[in-house]
Amino acid sequence: MRETKQQNAYLTVFLSMILTIVLSLVLVLVDGARRNGVRQISEIVTDTGVSYVFSEYHRELMRRYDLFFIDTSYGTAGGGISRTTEHLKTCLETNLTPKGYGALTAGTLTGVGLSDARITGYRTIFDENGKALREQIAAYFTSEVMTGQAWNIANLSGRLQARGWDSESPDVYENYSKDVRKKLSEADTMGVPRDGYDDLDGDGIEDEADISAGNPFEALDRRLSQPVLVQIFGSESNLSAKSIQNPFSKRRVMGGTGARAENTHAYTPAGSMMMVLYLNEKCGDYRTPGTGALSYEKEYVLCGKSTDRQNLSAVCTRLLAVREAANLTYLLSSRKRMAQAKAAGALLSLIVLSPQLEPLFTAAAVVIWSYIESLTDVRTLMKGNRVPILKTDRTFQNGLASILQVDTWQGNTKGQDQGFTYEEYLNAFLYLQDLASPGTTNVRLLDLIEQNLRLTKGNGNFRIDNLVDVIEIACDFRGKGGITCSVYRSAGYD
Repeated sequence: MRETKQQNAYLTVFLSMILTIVLSLVLVLVDGARRNGVRQISEIVTDTGVSYVFSEYHRELMRRYDLFFIDTSYGTAGGGISRTTEHLKTCLETNLTPKGYGALTAGTLTGVGLSDARITGYRTIFDENGKALREQIAAYFTSEVMTGQAWNIANLSGRLQARGWDSESPDVYENYSKDVRKKLSEADTMGVPRDGYDDLDGDGIEDEADISAGNPFEALDRRLSQPVLVQIFGSESNLSAKSIQNPFSKRRVMGGTGARAENTHAYTPAGSMMMVLYLNEKCGDYRTPGTGALSYEKEYVLCGKSTDRQNLSAVCTRLLAVREAANLTYLLSSRKRMAQAKAAGALLSLIVLSPQLEPLFTAAAVVIWSYIESLTDVRTLMKGNRVPILKTDRTFQNGLASILQVDTWQGNTKGQDQGFTYEEYLNAFLYLQDLASPGTTNVRLLDLIEQNLRLTKGNGNFRIDNLVDVIEIACDFRGKGGITCSVYRSAGYD
């Protein structure tokens, strides 16, 4: 009997020790499960919050421009990353305390709650010189395919560059025209008569085409003193009078921290060709007017003026400069045309009894002739027809007699079967500008986006600098038993 009681005592002690060990193990496992549960719930809730924030992209921006950005103003007059932080906190707290499905956290083993949530970094649409904008444009196209349109842009811009006609300054033609007017004034002061120019077209017959209605030098001077749009269209009344005020590029704006997303596909920012193709899809021009704040949107991207007419005038000025250079090149290389110009110069020098002035009058005749041809070319382009970049005897439109009708000469604007259209010249100018200064293209496109979206319902206070596409967040959570957990995420649109 004594031996049995002794054995039972040993068993009790053994079981007590085993139970203590097992219970300790269970408690350790429970605590580990709780900690892992807090971590897992925290990460799930954080990822859900990130997805929620990015789901609030600006719908009208996506619909019109296929760009995905968070508008941190959320349709209100003010904006800032603090508003996005509040939206993130609201989502996190809602998911930690759901309604309608029973208590998920408070009455459970973990009891997870939110201590704090912060956005520690973000990237706006124009950070790093518009990198976010160009990455999304590259994502929109997915690949840069050398389409026929792209080939024409590359071809024309290459030819303009090769001949040195790619100057971006809109003052080129204006300065040139001042020089021309000075030279013509010098020729005019030499005593050129007001009428009686005999056989200026070289056909051997003094006909009506050879009779001047006035001094051609004075006529060209009058024409050059007119606004460019009046020279081309005759009147500005049928042109768009739209304008914009306080564009994004002219004011102080909110910048981001240049954050980078971990989940991005790392698209290479869109190059100049892709940028021009995007502008063709999303923006209007003179031939295909837009319906937004400005009608001539591509002209604005190129010139950056505040009104449609100013932008169109700047583009036409540049076209005149290019066509003037091209036509002068042709005339100076054509024996037939130069012979006619020299004959006219010789005749004029004889009329004023100053043979030594023949070179001056010849040069003046060539300048007037080239100008009339250039004006005809630009009118042809504005009607949607084609003009070859370099003329031949067959494609040169105007005879020498046209210099006697500078004030009234209209020219043949039917165009040619070969050559380039207004849109192609405009695209080439945009391409060359973007190669030289991509930031200029970026900010002017953002100007248009902002101005156009402000015209849509509910977006009267829209600001382009409130757009964000990458955020870095830090969230702190607490659980039962004093457990704490921090989760960090960096995300952007895929």
